[in-house]
Amino acid sequence: MSWSDRVISSISYLSIFCAPFLVAAIIYLTSEDKGVQEHARKALWLHLIPIVSLALLSITFFELGQIFNGVTITCIILFGGVAISVVTMNVVIGMKILKRGHSKSGRMKPVDHLDSSTF
Repeated sequence: MSWSDRVISSISYLSIFCAPFLVAAIIYLTSEDKGVQEHARKALWLHLIPIVSLALLSITFFELGQIFNGVTITCIILFGGVAISVVTMNVVIGMKILKRGHSKSGRMKPVDHLDSSTF
């Protein structure tokens, strides 16, 4: 995977902060590289998780009449924790892609151990 492919793949994950679903979808639809498309597809799914969990949190909060009881607090902790965890996971994956190369087996390997055929 070339440097530009790694940057584009990383952007698909790191776009969680700015137009998450849109950027990953555009990268998936316009990229010709299969590795970049695979990362964009995974990023799309990972971007949906916080959106769905925050939507469920909002529905739960407003349906319970904005009363802070045990169920509401449990839902806030559960759905908020899921959203924060997935955003953190997106950042970690995006940084790993930038920092490391990608082998043909799908495993990540350090940049200094890449062979010349990867570039």
